[in-house]
Amino acid sequence: MANIFNNANPGYHIGIMCLIYRVLWRSTSPMTANQVEELCRPENLKRKPDHKKKFKQTLTFWSDESHCLWEENDDSMLVLLHKNFRTEPTPFEIAEVARVALFKKIIPDIAVKTRDAFHGTEPLFLLLSCLLASGRHLPFSGDPLETGKYSQITELISTYLDASKHDLNGSEHGQVLPWFVFLGFVELNNNEIVVDPTRAVRDVIKHIFKSTDTLNIREFLIKLNKLLPVFDGGSYQKQTTEIMLAANNGWNFDYKNNISNALSVALYRLHVLKEIKLPPPKSDDPNAIQITHPFTKETKRISQIIYLGGHENA
Repeated sequence: MANIFNNANPGYHIGIMCLIYRVLWRSTSPMTANQVEELCRPENLKRKPDHKKKFKQTLTFWSDESHCLWEENDDSMLVLLHKNFRTEPTPFEIAEVARVALFKKIIPDIAVKTRDAFHGTEPLFLLLSCLLASGRHLPFSGDPLETGKYSQITELISTYLDASKHDLNGSEHGQVLPWFVFLGFVELNNNEIVVDPTRAVRDVIKHIFKSTDTLNIREFLIKLNKLLPVFDGGSYQKQTTEIMLAANNGWNFDYKNNISNALSVALYRLHVLKEIKLPPPKSDDPNAIQITHPFTKETKRISQIIYLGGHENA
């Protein structure tokens, strides 16, 4: 039951994935999987048998139709998807397309401990949704995540999920934060690792506001969760919070009337960056929803989001 966090067996390695992506982006002629492997992982480079296995498994993982970064055409050549970068893609840009690939096909039940159909992405979505829903480890909370210490991930699972079903093994715990940081849901802030999904939200906002500058907050959330289903009202958030409520540990959140604290962080930061505007609602606006300031903890009601970044296709 290997998963994307497991550094010992499957080989879904961030560094290898970025290497393959950049090689395919740079290539001036089509390459087969064997040619990519020979270029990136020559035979004399590997020091352990698992090194060869890890590369092939990473290459295969990201060619799966459920989370595809490159695909093999009829001529057995690898074709890179999302190759619309003007210059060589940065790790942040590769993370953006990786996030698109991972969330493109929704898994109907991320709580089932099977790894066959989607090659082990369920724990990624379950733990990420749980971390965002918990409201913990946010900026200014005084409770940052600690790199190199797995106790907080263990605590997250034991507190909010059923550890007997959803715990990770020793080789997996250390990979959780690197994946969350890479995908833009956790950030380094003043030398602390905190839950801050601004980068992930920022990447999708330009797609949400393709044809309009203004959306009511409810419509915005619907569009957001089609792209990032780990937030308020998203498929993965709903599946995860059902488990969290069943754990009966006192956790609860009124998503109908409140924006989660994690999403509030992202929206307020984008507001400060002048990429969006959060105008106050009319007094009788039924679409209004409450948002929490990440520093002052003060709440206010908003009913619209205005995009200040301009249309993507302008």
